[in-house]
Amino acid sequence: MPTNLKPEQLAQLAHIDTPTVSNAIEGFGVRPPPEGHMGEDIRCLTPEFGPMVGYAVTATICNDTPQRDPSARGIAALYEALANAPKPAVVVLHDVSKDRSRSCHLGDGMSAFFQRLGAVGALTDGNVRDLVGIKAMGFNLFAHGLVASRGLLQLMEVNVPVTLSGVPIVPGTLIHGDYNGV
Repeated sequence: MPTNLKPEQLAQLAHIDTPTVSNAIEGFGVRPPPEGHMGEDIRCLTPEFGPMVGYAVTATICNDTPQRDPSARGIAALYEALANAPKPAVVVLHDVSKDRSRSCHLGDGMSAFFQRLGAVGALTDGNVRDLVGIKAMGFNLFAHGLVASRGLLQLMEVNVPVTLSGVPIVPGTLIHGDYNGV
């Protein structure tokens, strides 16, 4: 994945909408047209911020179990991966919960930590909360939806390949998203 783009190139990408980026990628023929973009199951919750551009820092996460899984890693592992990742970064959280309808992967507290460590936004196929606080930080957010409670948050794996909405993402993948999608 291209992690060698210059800051000015990344800044230019942040001024282009996602459909235009998608059209350009399709023009190069690097993937079939119906692939490479996420479906309606993941939506932009912060459309007022414009495009989000950054390199993926991936993790799998579960929070629908009543007790801790002994194989779960602590959230510090994700913070460390994010601190060491190319910037700007996008935290990509893949939900491995059995019941995604009640999952909650981050709120304003975790978003603040992510932002301090160089993330410009987060992308998850699960749910989030504290949207007003997250918006106040200027932190981009793409998720399945909103819920009120966080459950028992368990980070399972960090910097592993994940698939969200049918799109495979490896650590370092350049992510581009706006109000149209990702």
